[in-house]
Amino acid sequence: VAGTTPVRFWEFFVAHFIGTMKVAILDAYLGSLLLQAATESSRLEEQTRGAVIIETVALVAISAFVTTYATNVFTSILAEEGFKKED
Repeated sequence: VAGTTPVRFWEFFVAHFIGTMKVAILDAYLGSLLLQAATESSRLEEQTRGAVIIETVALVAISAFVTTYATNVFTSILAEEGFKKED
């Protein structure tokens, strides 16, 4: 996709970096909570563990939805350009 748009390389790089930082920080935070829950389960209350599980399930569900949506959009863009999906 980069190269098919009139966006310059550095603009794309900066926008991509900023966009992925949010996900990277969120993944690091949730990973830290999960590791802490696994290693120090006596310090965490049951509600905190439940919140971590709910957040993890929500993150996986949102990631699956976004991936599916992005794939469908990209496929429709390719179809408009004349490329057909090979089975």
